Amino acid sequence: MNKRAVVKYCAAILIFAFASLCFLLLRGAFSTEYGTAELFGILSDAFALPGIIGIMVFLLVWISSTGFFDTLSYGLSVAARSFIPGMRIYRDEKFADYKERKDKNRPKGYSFLLVVGSGFTLVGVIFLILYLRLA
Repeated sequence: MNKRAVVKYCAAILIFAFASLCFLLLRGAFSTEYGTAELFGILSDAFALPGIIGIMVFLLVWISSTGFFDTLSYGLSVAARSFIPGMRIYRDEKFADYKERKDKNRPKGYSFLLVVGSGFTLVGVIFLILYLRLA
């Protein structure tokens, strides 16, 4: 693993952990009024929620990297240029040129979102199993 990949993984873990901590603070998980089963339920939600969001962000980036949204974004950019005054003086880019330009700038190296998101979701599932055993 190179240094750049380690930085990506560490940043994702910190962001997901921060989201989990915020969830725990909002639910008041650090107070003593919750029983063990309720605490496991809160911990399950706190870890599964950022994990699932991370997996969904990975899926959106993966779908967009295949060029699925190119037609939509091209159409919206042409429509925006036609409605904004003064933008019609610029020559419209052909779709083939637009597609070629977009293919050069596709995102790469985003699998860390899937790995970290799956890890957080797995921890959430473990807490869910503990919650269901005690409830």
